[in-house]
Amino acid sequence: MTDTQPIGIGFLAVTHPHVYTRADLLSDMDDVRLVAVWDDEDDANAATFAERYSVERMDDVDELLARSDIDAVIVESWTQNMAGLAAKALRAGKKVLLEKPGGNTPAALRELAGVVDETDGYVTVGYMVRQTPVQVRLKALLADGTLGRVIAARFHVSVPAPDAITPWFNLETDIGGVLFEDGCHMIDLIIDLFGRPTSVTAHVAKYDDLTEQHGHRYEDAAACTLAWPDKVATLTLVGWEANEWLETWQLALYGERGTVEAGPLPERFAVFVREAAGGYAAGWNRHEATQFNVSWLDHEAKHVWHAVQHRAFYRAELQRFIADIRSGNPAEIPVSHALDIVETIQALYTSSAQGRTVTL
Repeated sequence: MTDTQPIGIGFLAVTHPHVYTRADLLSDMDDVRLVAVWDDEDDANAATFAERYSVERMDDVDELLARSDIDAVIVESWTQNMAGLAAKALRAGKKVLLEKPGGNTPAALRELAGVVDETDGYVTVGYMVRQTPVQVRLKALLADGTLGRVIAARFHVSVPAPDAITPWFNLETDIGGVLFEDGCHMIDLIIDLFGRPTSVTAHVAKYDDLTEQHGHRYEDAAACTLAWPDKVATLTLVGWEANEWLETWQLALYGERGTVEAGPLPERFAVFVREAAGGYAAGWNRHEATQFNVSWLDHEAKHVWHAVQHRAFYRAELQRFIADIRSGNPAEIPVSHALDIVETIQALYTSSAQGRTVTL
């Protein structure tokens, strides 16, 4: 592929609400062309998508994947179909951006990882929150030793009420609800910082009064402990929070020489160091992007039940994806990493159900 040749993008299913954000951003890129869409379940949404982006709507997924003018595909299906569609695209020689969590079970992702190895193919999994500048700063603090030995950390993730009742958190074939479908973003950040935990202990709660009121399938809250040989972390999750998406999400690291407390949206970052280090003055160093942040969701959007309004994370993700297609570079978030995330979440559910610590 030449540097000037437009990259053709196809869409395998358009069920997940993130698809419109990614399509909007890609359609604004000069070196990208949206070509075709296939969806065998959501006819009305597929028709809306095809009209909105002036792409061809195709009835046969194999015919879409056989097109020479499509270089890569974006998979935005229901969770139980994600890994299978990605595998089909890999075998057709396409590069893949796969919606998180990439599959509905660890087994599905293990099978997909095998196809990646078999085809020497490219799949990056759409954990777009990884693109927050806060994560970059946290990794730098760990790498340069500014905090000293970090032996404890604390994380919080939430879903605003009443989103726990929406279809994506109630899929019968998924391993769970909000801890799986939204908590996976925070687990991604945790593993990116510390690697895969060696053991977990969890209490994943479902409350009868909320179930009677809303009829949802899965959990309402969770309190978890994750352990590594040299550190421990806590993770809390709330499925019925008053705040907007990501607003109260928190990452905090505690070291012998420094402490950091951070959040992705609005971007906030507070570092305390006993002595000047890493470009920080002794004492507290605080940064907050704005109190008037761009809301995560556009609640007025008519074309999808949830449209993302805050797009910085997606823009960075897609720029990396397109650059990788041109350069042949490896995926930033490979299937092996997505498997670590889902296996960790499965272990949290198992720990809660069996009342024991689970070793990974």
